[in-house]
Amino acid sequence: MKKLIVLLLVSVYTYAGNEAMFGLNFGQTPKEIRALGTTLILKNANNNLSSYSCTSLPKNTSSAESYTLIFSNDSLVKIIMIGVDIVNDVYGNEGKEVFMNTLELLKKKYTLDLFRTDLGLTLYNELDEFYQCLAYDGCGLYAATLKNNTKNISLQLKGLERGKGYLLLTIEAEPEFTIALEKSKNITNKGDLEAF
Repeated sequence: MKKLIVLLLVSVYTYAGNEAMFGLNFGQTPKEIRALGTTLILKNANNNLSSYSCTSLPKNTSSAESYTLIFSNDSLVKIIMIGVDIVNDVYGNEGKEVFMNTLELLKKKYTLDLFRTDLGLTLYNELDEFYQCLAYDGCGLYAATLKNNTKNISLQLKGLERGKGYLLLTIEAEPEFTIALEKSKNITNKGDLEAF
């Protein structure tokens, strides 16, 4: 019995010490993150998952406007960074530069898995329609995925309207985020079954 308790403690300690990004560790609770001086606002809670928003974390990047933190049973499993709006950038040059600079920084710590730039697949295909294409479903994608043994990272340039877009960065604890989604799905399915 003592060996089992020690093993569980080691597993919890290892997970809790798993560095995420922005000065956070996967496995931290909202209370622990608030204790670091971060103001978290609860946005949504469903099944085992809850999401909080904030505008600052212990370590911020210059391109961040806000963050969304996803918890499973009060354990941090995902971070979403929403970048500041890139404006008056009709051809997407500034956005591409911000994207590539961020990608190069990430590649110093993580393995690049995939880099895709598909543009003008439908509707918007002129050079000055860069962000319209990214905003239109199925028209274009400007994205990269990176990973290591403990996290999956997705970097995307998103479009809002002509000449306007932003950077979106997501960091998921692996396999904890996948397990959290499966648990939420099972809870929903169980509730649906009971309803019938």
